[in-house]
Amino acid sequence: MTQSNQYEIEFRARFDKAAHDRVKKLLDDKAKDLGVDDRDSFIYVFPDKSLKVVHAISQNKAKVALKLNRLGQANEFEEIETSFDPKDFNKMATIFEKMGFTDVQRSFQKRHNYKFRDVEIALKHSDTWGYHAELEIMVPDRAQQEKAEAQIRKVAKELDIMLMTNDEITKFCDQADKK
Repeated sequence: MTQSNQYEIEFRARFDKAAHDRVKKLLDDKAKDLGVDDRDSFIYVFPDKSLKVVHAISQNKAKVALKLNRLGQANEFEEIETSFDPKDFNKMATIFEKMGFTDVQRSFQKRHNYKFRDVEIALKHSDTWGYHAELEIMVPDRAQQEKAEAQIRKVAKELDIMLMTNDEITKFCDQADKK
């Protein structure tokens, strides 16, 4: 079992299929292809954080990840995660269900991961978010946040995608939660 504590500097962008395909072609041509990374997840939502049980189907990996901020609250998340055997994915989700967590979302994402100019980019599609991307850099401490944010914004500009603001993410998540 592995564990890591680090800070994830993350931005999101939503777009239509045409923009998704345009960005995918650009990344296929210019970025390091990290491969398909389809995921099945249980997400336990709290007012100030989220906990995910994730089965990375394409990579045959699984993890539990605790993000110590909620989407829309900030662009940085202290993240603590640990891996477990993928065959125990349903058992792990059942453990959290039996602990009484009530705000649970199930999400299946089609994903393809890239590394472009030191930014990890996951091109995604899910029922809730539609076509979207997550752009992130992992750093060991918050002192590197400003530099990481600047690099992500530079890459987003080069890819011609509009990053969502925290207010936009909060509004979107609130609407999705109501569904």
